[in-house]
Amino acid sequence: MPNLATFLGKYKLTTEQSTKLFNDLKELEKSFDPQEIQNFYPAFEALMTQYRIGEDDIEAFVSYLYSDQKFSNLVTYIIPSFYSLGGDHSFFEHTYDQMMSNLINEINE
Repeated sequence: MPNLATFLGKYKLTTEQSTKLFNDLKELEKSFDPQEIQNFYPAFEALMTQYRIGEDDIEAFVSYLYSDQKFSNLVTYIIPSFYSLGGDHSFFEHTYDQMMSNLINEINE
């Protein structure tokens, strides 16, 4: 899988914009509140819209995020938030399965 920066290249983000996106994602991660999980995915979606990452690409983008250790924890907030809003469980299915497999492996170690 190409790296996240390569994936973002299709959106023609400058280096500065990519850096800002990464910083915004880290700030979003810091803002996570389990008591308000249903507010998290809409905030993520709004951030994606700001960077012109469309609905058709969000699933692939989240997969890329999960494959990057700097952002994998963020994905553990994004997907449950999406599902808590009644999102289709086939969306993010591959990444969710990978998350569960990794969690089981961690528990068994």
